[in-house]
Amino acid sequence: SARPPVMRLLDALPPLAERYYSLASSAKEHPGRMRICFSVVSYRTKTADGGSRVRKGLCSSMLADKGEELVASGGWVKTTVRIYRRRPTGNELRLPKSLATPIIMVGPGTGVAPFISFLYERRAAAKAQGAGAAARLGPAHLFFGCQHRVGDFLFDKELVRLQEDGSLTQLHTAFSRDAMDTAASGEWRNVRLNVNYVQDLFYMSAPEIARLITKEGAHLYICGDGRAMAADVHRELVATLQNECGFASAVEADTLLSGLATEGRYTREIWY
Repeated sequence: SARPPVMRLLDALPPLAERYYSLASSAKEHPGRMRICFSVVSYRTKTADGGSRVRKGLCSSMLADKGEELVASGGWVKTTVRIYRRRPTGNELRLPKSLATPIIMVGPGTGVAPFISFLYERRAAAKAQGAGAAARLGPAHLFFGCQHRVGDFLFDKELVRLQEDGSLTQLHTAFSRDAMDTAASGEWRNVRLNVNYVQDLFYMSAPEIARLITKEGAHLYICGDGRAMAADVHRELVATLQNECGFASAVEADTLLSGLATEGRYTREIWY
């Protein structure tokens, strides 16, 4: 087998990419604290001898291990992680300047993290403006999806409280593996049967979504998987706007979304 010099081997390997995480907290509501939300990557690969070995994500596994150490010690073990603030690029998810501007957020899985911070940030800003400001908060719709309600529903209790106090207008949820009849769910000839994803929720609120976008100046945000989810959500948004606004073609609806992106009203934070 080849035995290249270590330094040459290191030169040939690509450098590790930075891991960027949006915060799931607001400095106004959680001073001195920062929360992140991530999935721990772990999978098996086949080896040359026919066996298998477990491979783990470098950053997510490291963070999970440190978290377990901290919890196991009851908070007594001192653990540190070096973090760096990413320089703004201008393409980040940003709240509208006015609290009265409606926001529509689509964040399945860990993609919900920045929207948790959005909701707390808006609530804190409303409190700072004094009595009555909370009543002037624009509508906030959050579309969240995951496989199972039990075990996968991130921030479920917090989201319920945020909806109860008016910080969140409506929480729309889809649990793709909680089909009532699991034997009849799956995919047949490229058609999903009894498997609901977050984009499937749009038809239930299509008139409201279209009204907020076209009449009320709503800002639209998508965060999460860029391999399938983001494209599926965009396609469903195009269909929703085409149907509700009476556009002659999907191209007109897509042009509208492109215009919103140019204005900074349609922003996506996706990863692959």
